Amino acid sequence: MTNKKTTFRSIICIITTLAFLSFQKAEASQIKASSFGYNSSDATSALVAAFKSNYDTVIVDYKSAGWNVGPLRIYDVKNKVIIFESGVVLRAITGRFKDKSAKLLNLTRAVNVTIIGYGAKFKMNKAEYTNYDPQTEYRFNLMLQDCANITVKGLTIEESGGDGVYINGNSGKNNIVLEDLNVINHSRSGLTVVSVDGLLVKNCSFSGTSGAIVGSGIKFEPDHSEYRLLNVRLEDCKSFNNGQAGITFGLRHMNSSSLPIDVLIKDCYLSNNSIESRNNPKTEILISNGNNHFQPVKGLIRFENLLVENARESLVKSRKVATAFKTEFVNCIFKIRNGSSTNPILLETPAYGTYTGPLGGFTFTNTQISYSGTQPCIAIYGSKWMDGLKDVVGGFLIANPNLTESTAIVYKNVTKYNNVNINYDLVSQLPTGGGGGGSGDPAPAPDPTPAPGNCVNTLNLTSNINSAVTKQAAGTLTASNDVLHGSGTVVYKAGDKVSLKPGFSMSADGSEKFKATIGDCTGSSSSLKARIYPYSSPSEEETEDLETNKPVVYPNPVADHADLRFLLEEDDTVTINVYDAKYQLVVPVVNQLKMTKGEQNQDLDLSSLTQGLYFVSIEGVNSEHGIIKLIKK
Repeated sequence: MTNKKTTFRSIICIITTLAFLSFQKAEASQIKASSFGYNSSDATSALVAAFKSNYDTVIVDYKSAGWNVGPLRIYDVKNKVIIFESGVVLRAITGRFKDKSAKLLNLTRAVNVTIIGYGAKFKMNKAEYTNYDPQTEYRFNLMLQDCANITVKGLTIEESGGDGVYINGNSGKNNIVLEDLNVINHSRSGLTVVSVDGLLVKNCSFSGTSGAIVGSGIKFEPDHSEYRLLNVRLEDCKSFNNGQAGITFGLRHMNSSSLPIDVLIKDCYLSNNSIESRNNPKTEILISNGNNHFQPVKGLIRFENLLVENARESLVKSRKVATAFKTEFVNCIFKIRNGSSTNPILLETPAYGTYTGPLGGFTFTNTQISYSGTQPCIAIYGSKWMDGLKDVVGGFLIANPNLTESTAIVYKNVTKYNNVNINYDLVSQLPTGGGGGGSGDPAPAPDPTPAPGNCVNTLNLTSNINSAVTKQAAGTLTASNDVLHGSGTVVYKAGDKVSLKPGFSMSADGSEKFKATIGDCTGSSSSLKARIYPYSSPSEEETEDLETNKPVVYPNPVADHADLRFLLEEDDTVTINVYDAKYQLVVPVVNQLKMTKGEQNQDLDLSSLTQGLYFVSIEGVNSEHGIIKLIKK
């Protein structure tokens, strides 16, 4: 027993000695930043000297007066740990940030640097900068420029004149980690990512962003085609109470020569964004490939296990061609607050005034949406300049007491469909434990296998029907036929889904009716779960309405001034532009102007134009109103 005790004590002694020697070695490489000449009124030079020192660990020690500094731009820091003690405030000195590009801390070409600041704060003064420049934009709080292997943890980052955190890495692997950050009350965006290869943003919060420019919680905006969005991961992050969208993708500068983007947003939370009254699109998620309609950037944006609550207006708005990057929503839950009168999901033509490829490139898997508005849940707005709709596949569970199978989805000015398969269930409320909507899988092939009740599992109708009849299936009924009966009711009934595919049509002159219901072959029917494919051409009545309500310019041809007249069937936000024969913008008339429904009159000042052919484009947020040929004499 004595020998065992002695051996144990010897081991403890050896461990303690080794730990002490390691501690001495670590102590020898550490330095307090205040050792470089802390000054309570201006500690800029002390902090710069500490960051540039040869010590591998710099401790920014707590000072009750704070670390008051001017703009800090530090180049080429390498192999360093910077620890901000709890309670430390790195504060921007009033009057020292008048330059529009002044940053609180700008690390350029830093390599292998870790910043830890649990309980510490980076604080600027947004109100001061807006007095200098109402559209303050570039006064970032923390900027990481061309850095590699950077980790930033635990900080609270407040009140910049631009972005809370700005990342731009143009070459090589960046491998940046942002973790446990609380990013509050910035002017442009909480987080802006311009270019990066390797970014993990984990357990970070972005809130309170508001200002004259952007106002998103998180924004991806590459400025050049050679910039990258590679290996980007957001996990367990929150974006809420921001002036504009919770997450914005503005990719107009990227094209087919850009590297395919790769972004995963997983287990994140959005709430109560787009709270400002500006006319920007009000939505939780905004996605656009901009004006590059023919050679867009490729890749994938994937939202997985996303929860959105208290959305004020739309959940997702996108103007993206199908040939651009794909966008996926997997196991997402969306909830809109009561009183919203907009479509939860709006997929809109990439451009109204010029030809584009097809709209599309979206997959929704097990997507749940809850709201009480009367607007269709999914709105797809095309234009005569758009080459149809392509690659839109979805499985939705929609909880809304005001919708029916005919009002859940609306298609406007879409005349061509390629791989469009939207499947949805209508329910009174979302399940409390998750689970879901339709599968989004294509309808199964016809299967003549008999089922109980003398009906088949699946039924595919192609032959015309000329009399009242009931067609039923235990599982799926798919129809691409004509229904031309003279009286009575034709019923399509299935236990799982009824699919009306391109080619299906029904006409009625008197008491004839057509019904599609869900129910087994012998039991009672329930509310409809349907996959509806829109028709490929407007009816005569719709064409007549378009002719009656189409916009007009008077006089036409015009000398210098003309009167544009058009009808709004509902309140809308309208943009009016004049384009030349090459579809180049020549006269911007109004931009994002709110108009109430009814007849509109707008003066067109065309005095600056030369003789020739022009086009007047009227573009609404909720609907397309048209393009008019105009002759300037």
